Amino acid sequence: MFDTSALGGLIVPVGIDVDSDGRVYVAEDQAHRVSVFQNTGDYLSSFGARGVATQAGAFFERPHSVRVAADGSIYVVDTWNPTFSRWASGVHR
Repeated sequence: MFDTSALGGLIVPVGIDVDSDGRVYVAEDQAHRVSVFQNTGDYLSSFGARGVATQAGAFFERPHSVRVAADGSIYVVDTWNPTFSRWASGVHR
């Protein structure tokens, strides 16, 4: 069970992946963010906000997929921006 109380709950979770350390990444379509949890379900952090991909920072318009590569890079596919973004290992953990 994930502790989502700090987030007010997950808002339309549509994409999920797990990194090599067991952290769980959840793309939240309606919250325009990716939330990260320990493998125990404890909340760690979130990144992203609603906006256009050309803005500096992590801006999404309904992210729907998240993947963590073997090197720890995080990839997010965004529905309405239509883009995919990459963050280097350790940036959003």
